[in-house]
Amino acid sequence: SLKDRKERGEDAVRFLISELEEFLFLLIVIFCERYKPGIGEGMTSTDTIRRELIHILFLGPLPHSHIMKKFKMSDNDNEVNQLIKELGVLRRISGKSVFELKEN
Repeated sequence: SLKDRKERGEDAVRFLISELEEFLFLLIVIFCERYKPGIGEGMTSTDTIRRELIHILFLGPLPHSHIMKKFKMSDNDNEVNQLIKELGVLRRISGKSVFELKEN
């Protein structure tokens, strides 16, 4: 029916827009993001971890264990912990201790 075709068309447009957004994001990463040691000039592993941690904490407060799971680097645990203290604020929310990104 006409209604079904219209709904399928709207779904297709939403899907296409979503795919185009993902493609645009990929292009931005490929051409602009240089936050990997050896690719970005002067980038160190600490700079890379700092950037990733800022992105993680920006999305919302997380417990320490969830932050550490996102890094999967047991050899850099001390470095990650130091950066968490530098960039995050420990707060109690609903009885849980979570880290939030510092405001400045």
